[in-house]
Amino acid sequence: MALRRFPGPVAVVLAPAATPRLTFEEVDHEPWAVQIEYHDATGLPLVVRTVRSTSGLSPRGLPVEDIPSVMLTFLLAGPGPVPGLRPARPGEPDLDAVLRSRSRALMSSRAALERLVPSATGVTIDGRDLRARRVDAPACVGLHVPWLGQNVFCAVLPEFVGALQLRTGGVEELSHFP
Repeated sequence: MALRRFPGPVAVVLAPAATPRLTFEEVDHEPWAVQIEYHDATGLPLVVRTVRSTSGLSPRGLPVEDIPSVMLTFLLAGPGPVPGLRPARPGEPDLDAVLRSRSRALMSSRAALERLVPSATGVTIDGRDLRARRVDAPACVGLHVPWLGQNVFCAVLPEFVGALQLRTGGVEELSHFP
C-alpha cells in the first residue's frame, strides 16, 4: 500500500462526524501528500492535507502548497454542480464557454485568496496546541500548521473551525478509508 511509504504521521479529525475519503499523491514516484476529505449530507465540511517534509527531495518541480491552494480545493469540491460533468442541454451555455468562464473565475478566486492576510491562531493535534496561520474567507477558513517537520493544511466551513481538533491517524485506520 502506498500509504505505508509516507515518511511521517498523517493528521486526521479527532472525532469525525462525516465520511472520510483519502487520496495519496506522489511527486517523481516519491510520497508527497495525504489528503482526507470529510463529506456529510450537506457536502464537504472539511479537508485535511498532510504534506511531507521536502528534506531529501529536489526542490525542482515540487507542487506549491499553501493555504489558498487547499481553500480552492475545498471550494471546488463543495456542494453544487460542476461544469463538465454532463453535456450541455438546450438553452444552457456551451461547455467550452462554461469551462473558460470557470477557469477565469478560478484564477480570480486564487488571486483574491492570496490577497487575504493570514492571522496567528492555534490548532490542536494530539491534545497539543500548536501555532498556526489562518485565512478567513466568506465560504471557508484555511489553516496551516507546521507539525513534526511536515505541514498540515485544512479548509473548513467557518461554522466548524472552532471545534476542529486533529490527531495522528494510524496506517491501519487510514487503509480502511475509501
